[in-house]
Amino acid sequence: MGIIDLEQSGWAPAGYDVSTAVLVPSLHEGGWREGTLAGGWFTGQQTRRYLEQLDEEFRRASVQPPSTNLNAFIICRAINMCAVIHRERATWERRQRTLEALLTAYLDDQRLSLE
Repeated sequence: MGIIDLEQSGWAPAGYDVSTAVLVPSLHEGGWREGTLAGGWFTGQQTRRYLEQLDEEFRRASVQPPSTNLNAFIICRAINMCAVIHRERATWERRQRTLEALLTAYLDDQRLSLE
C-alpha cells in the first residue's frame, strides 16, 4: 500500500520539477555569494553535472532540455515558495529575500548565476 501526496501539485512545463529540485535547498537557505546563488546541499559541480545529465536525457527523448528555461524555472520555484506564508517568521523572511534577490539579479543581467 502507498500514499499519493497531492499537496502543492500543479501543472508545469516538462523539466520544471526535475531541474529545480536540486536547487530547492539553495533557494530555501537563501545563500548568496557576490550575486550568485550558493549551493545548499550540493556543490556547484554536482549541480552542474546533474543538470547536464538531465539535458542529455531530454535530448535523447527529443524534448527541449530544461536548461533552456532554467532561469524562468528557478524564479517560478522561488515564487511558489513564497505563495504560502511559512509558520516560522525567519524562514518566511529568508524566502522573500531569496525571491527579491533572484528577481533583482535577473532583471539586472537577464540571467541568474549559480555557484
